[in-house]
Amino acid sequence: MIMKKILLLLSGLAFLLSACEKEVDIDLDASDQKIVIMGTVTNNDFQAQVKINRSVPFDEPSTYPNVTNAVVQITEKIGDVENIISLIQTEPGLYKSENPLGQPGATYTLRVELEGQVYEASSTMPDVVTLSPIYFDELFPGSIFAAINFQDVGGRKDFYKANLYIDGEKKPDIFITDDTFTDGMLNGAIFGGPDLAVESGDMVMIEIDHIDEANYNYWFTMLQNVSESTAAPANPETNLSNDALGYFCAYTRSVAEAMAP
Repeated sequence: MIMKKILLLLSGLAFLLSACEKEVDIDLDASDQKIVIMGTVTNNDFQAQVKINRSVPFDEPSTYPNVTNAVVQITEKIGDVENIISLIQTEPGLYKSENPLGQPGATYTLRVELEGQVYEASSTMPDVVTLSPIYFDELFPGSIFAAINFQDVGGRKDFYKANLYIDGEKKPDIFITDDTFTDGMLNGAIFGGPDLAVESGDMVMIEIDHIDEANYNYWFTMLQNVSESTAAPANPETNLSNDALGYFCAYTRSVAEAMAP
């Protein structure tokens, strides 16, 4: 049974938190094998990485063949300056940049060449979100949940994804929102749900990823597939060309940590 997490309004400002308790595979459509590309570029001195697999139909065992013979490049464009970075395969199906890569405001274009086919996608990295300290709220008697605030910048469209860790364990839930109803306002999020309560002494970490619209649409359509529980769900929306599955996203990540009192 799929359980929805609590959606709360903090100080009258809506931070829509959508979540699911089921790990969802991306090859949801029962079609022929397709290339699955999961590519990310982020800040915080991390290497860019691209994971490439082949899909399997949703009703077959989840064994995803790694793709080991791809040529993977990322072009970084900052103003009028372009720099092409070749990624190195560090393990079967996983390709990484040799050095950290990621600058807010830069545009990144992924190019994957495989078996005579080319797959491409572009993403511009948003700016970094400033987080307030984590706090804890007792939603129900004896049930404490982590919460956080951050300020949205007005006059533009912004998209966010959150990750929650309790004592080092990442919760599998999908938490996404946009600023449709909170443009330029303070966003507040309480991570409430039956399996998300914290106890005194728990270490909590919250990551807020400032993502682009294409990546938001990927996770939104993924969430719809889980919520609707259709017999033959559609593949999540992608920004990749040439009928590939997955996504390519340049995003910034802000992190806050606290111990539950």
